[in-house]
Amino acid sequence: MPVHNAAAWLQESLQSVLLQTFRGCMEMVVFNDASKDSSLQIIEDWRQKFESAGILMTVGGHDSDSPRGVGYAKNQAILQSSGAYLCFLDADDVMHPRRVELQYETAVRHQSAIVGCRVHREPDGSTDRYTRWINTLTPEQLTTQIYTANGPTVIMPTWFCSRLVWDRVGGFNEGGKVAAFCDVDVKKIEKGFYTYEESRELPKPRVPIIHFKEASPPFVICVKLDLTGGQFEKNLASLNLREGVDYFLFS
Repeated sequence: MPVHNAAAWLQESLQSVLLQTFRGCMEMVVFNDASKDSSLQIIEDWRQKFESAGILMTVGGHDSDSPRGVGYAKNQAILQSSGAYLCFLDADDVMHPRRVELQYETAVRHQSAIVGCRVHREPDGSTDRYTRWINTLTPEQLTTQIYTANGPTVIMPTWFCSRLVWDRVGGFNEGGKVAAFCDVDVKKIEKGFYTYEESRELPKPRVPIIHFKEASPPFVICVKLDLTGGQFEKNLASLNLREGVDYFLFS
């Protein structure tokens, strides 16, 4: 579990781990990514509860001025763990009581697979279209829709896999944070930033907005082509970029 300023949700999230029906050996590994709230104290308060239930708890982290990112935190948590299987959990998520039991059984049978599951959003109705998309994908669509604007079809907070999968991939990318959004809209550029209002973090994350000519690769382009009378394509061509090297299209 990567943690950054998650005090508001940790109690319920950690409780869901304690309520798992799985009766095998489990360990709870938390990496505190420079939290400035009471997250670390809450985590330490839970240590005795986990150990009384026979669950080894390992807590790592750092207290730098700023977090190093979720990829870094997840990699560090995994490096501190000893299990043959990895169950990923975000600090603001709650697990179904049978999650570990059922996903472990599946992962044992499919050693090279990432096992996921459907989700329930709280409060009801939040991100309704996205939740409906996640929960209605067919087996074929898990592959065919993997590069849509919605993101991975097996969503990250539900992942469960053999440790061999993580070893083979080489861990999470730790340098993939969005540096800025590119635009041509003068009003957006003058405002200077985009606020991610759906985030539960406080303060809410902000991403700079800059003119596209001021940006440098790599670019991830999430714009449909042939909708601007060719202007977008001209702007893109003016940068002399190489697709697949300097930019990637996700339209």
